[in-house]
Amino acid sequence: MNIMNILFTSDLAGMGGGETSLLNLSLALKDQHKIFILCAMYGKLTDKFFAENIPTFVINYRCKSLLLLNMIKIRTIVRDNKIDVIHSNDPLTSVIMHYAVYGTTVKTYWTCHGQWYDFSEIKKYLIKKSNNHIFCVSTKVQESLIKMGFNNTSVSYLGIPLEKYYNAEPSHLREQLNIPKSSALIACVGRFQAIKGQLKLVKALKKIIDDGYNVHCLLVGGCVFGSKSDEEYYDSVRRYIKENHLDSSIFLLGERDDIPSVLKEIDYLVIPSDNESFGMIAIEALAAGTMVISTPNDGVSEILSYDEHFLSETNNVIGLENIIKRNLKHNYKELFTDTLFKRVEMFSIINISKKYVDIFME
Repeated sequence: MNIMNILFTSDLAGMGGGETSLLNLSLALKDQHKIFILCAMYGKLTDKFFAENIPTFVINYRCKSLLLLNMIKIRTIVRDNKIDVIHSNDPLTSVIMHYAVYGTTVKTYWTCHGQWYDFSEIKKYLIKKSNNHIFCVSTKVQESLIKMGFNNTSVSYLGIPLEKYYNAEPSHLREQLNIPKSSALIACVGRFQAIKGQLKLVKALKKIIDDGYNVHCLLVGGCVFGSKSDEEYYDSVRRYIKENHLDSSIFLLGERDDIPSVLKEIDYLVIPSDNESFGMIAIEALAAGTMVISTPNDGVSEILSYDEHFLSETNNVIGLENIIKRNLKHNYKELFTDTLFKRVEMFSIINISKKYVDIFME
């Protein structure tokens, strides 16, 4: 097999779903190919790559005033490291990378993580011109791009290292937080952003707890560094918990590095998002053997095979309240085992990485 020199880019340096998927893909490929990373900033993601001894460069290539200078720096990195392929997770970044290596044989690619884009005609032209191929994280994402005239696309789900979740040991959070074994333990894992729906979840949980259900919840995640809107949203969730005396039932745990163990510990993962283009945390929970409850957003609905037992009818507080109550009343574990846990293999990072390589080599 030909060994490729692959440069992956990341605009963010936290450890959200997109960044985690990039780390997973890079680690899956690094034993067979030479992997390089280009980040727009320092953060937890760059720390992870440094720890794995993967060559990592940090250039603020999104800075408009330094764009030309930074493109020259990128071209130098590509030349010095004999890069064959550049992969980006943002459409504008893919355009920057294309023109940074213009006139060379380097191929450029973009993975599209959402269907929220509304490109002008000039942007469509630039993105089409800049990418040899576009990977889509779900069929809904691919459909949205096709409607905009993007034809050179394929569905490539985000992959995870399954063994990491299969073999994880449960955390001791029940014991540490004095949560009774008789209580149902749910968790919501993700960045604190309005679109992620944590406030919707705690409002639903207040109704559920007021109705006498024995349930506790872990809210795991932080804010994008420097995002005032995310910090304000986090504060609104924290205030609601305090003002409604939910402190002994709902716990804000911040960012954690033991997500596989947390997923092994809980009974249910709840995804209350307004929309998720994919929802990698759902795959991680399935791999850990944990049931998933979600609002009817596109990505998670696709993962859960549109099963009505685990998807709320409406994407609001009432819908979330009803689907959580339904699962607390009934044991759907057998349904989950028979249908959804078996789907996990298709999301193996080993299988997903092979698809990327096959397209890179075309």
